[in-house]
Amino acid sequence: MNPREYYKKTRNALSYGILKTTIHELLLGGELELADEVQINMQKNLIVKPPLHNSISELASNHYLIEMSSDDIDRIINFFFELEANSVIAYGEGTPKTALYSSLVDSWSMMREVSTLKD
Repeated sequence: MNPREYYKKTRNALSYGILKTTIHELLLGGELELADEVQINMQKNLIVKPPLHNSISELASNHYLIEMSSDDIDRIINFFFELEANSVIAYGEGTPKTALYSSLVDSWSMMREVSTLKD
């Protein structure tokens, strides 16, 4: 795979960091089934890096194609929306957690639009 093909594939994928954070938060929130589904995606859908990738052996630079049902993706989005809303402190001021949850909502919302869905 050349770098251009790799880039095209990663636009329809999520990074290792986003997925590990998602799994961690889902487990903390008691969403074991969703956490398992995300973990399965990581096990099955690694996008192989081109041979000349500058971080070929680093997990942090891995991307994974998301193949989940639209219902599951919506559940993840709603889960992080709820966490985002609950992380706001007095006077509507956001926290570092608010920013984290907001970025996860954004990432999963993009997957809702562009991913290959299992419907």
